[in-house]
Amino acid sequence: MVRKEGEKSYPFSQSNRNFVMVFVFLLSACIPEMEQRNFPPTMQIISPESGALYNAGDKVPFEVTVADPDTLEMNLVIQLKSDIDGFFWEGAPDAKGGMITLTDDLSAGKHVVSVTVRDEFDLYVEDSVDFQVNTLPP
Repeated sequence: MVRKEGEKSYPFSQSNRNFVMVFVFLLSACIPEMEQRNFPPTMQIISPESGALYNAGDKVPFEVTVADPDTLEMNLVIQLKSDIDGFFWEGAPDAKGGMITLTDDLSAGKHVVSVTVRDEFDLYVEDSVDFQVNTLPP
């Protein structure tokens, strides 16, 4: 191929470029897509301890630690729900994955509190703890 002075040079002719594009397209169809995986969060309920006893009006401590390999901890949502009183707390952990809250609004009775941690991809983990809130004598 003879080039004139000032003429641009291309490493591939148009027909070679078409061949390369078709080859890349066919090759990409043969390679399975890389599977993107997302994992649910993990958690540990620190308190209250299972079987603990509290009196009506006592501040019941809830402490949970959470982690997620795919989401910053502070972007997780934690929900606390009593089988007696329903949902009573929702929020985010701190940047290290810790959450501590106190509540004195629980009714008397044997509670099973479900703790749910949900990530931004809507994957979640759930655990529960049971404890008793006693009525004070008159």
